[in-house]
Amino acid sequence: MSEARLPNIRVISVPVPNVIILNSIGSKLRSHYEDALYKPVPPQIDNILRQLN
Repeated sequence: MSEARLPNIRVISVPVPNVIILNSIGSKLRSHYEDALYKPVPPQIDNILRQLN
């Protein structure tokens, strides 16, 4: 008789405080940089980007 094999299941466990810290850091970064995503690019940076392309 062959032995019954258990499925190969891997569980990734992350401590809850680490997840909470990452979420708070992410929300702070979003609030800090969110304005920059919607502002127009300054002309100097736009010129540099055109030269690179």
